[in-house]
Amino acid sequence: MKETVAVRVDDKGRITIPLKIRQELNIKAGDVFFMLPEKTGFLLAKVENPFDILTKHAREEARQGKTIPFEEFAKDYINSRREKPFAKKARGKEPSGNSDDYPKVTQKEIDRSVSRIGLKPASRKRKKED
Repeated sequence: MKETVAVRVDDKGRITIPLKIRQELNIKAGDVFFMLPEKTGFLLAKVENPFDILTKHAREEARQGKTIPFEEFAKDYINSRREKPFAKKARGKEPSGNSDDYPKVTQKEIDRSVSRIGLKPASRKRKKED
């Protein structure tokens, strides 16, 4: 790929990147580039959307089974945010640090938190809660 190629600027200031180079660098119509002018020319660098990079990474992690469902994450997060005064009030005793001292989060609370941020709760058959 490290070969010198001569290109010409057209009357509108456009430079055509040769097909072989576009294919090797995965350059497609509509791609955006940063341009850094220098004394005798310029450098181009393809701009990549950081969300595309994160999405690709997240999909790969999910494919490898390294992720947990959002509902499980929400339940763990909510349980980790329980504060001692709340636990003391709920149990009527000083919390020992044991997770049994803290109230458990119900599926209804998780679904409400999930829908509050604009996501749909996962569909599953649920038992009626008392």
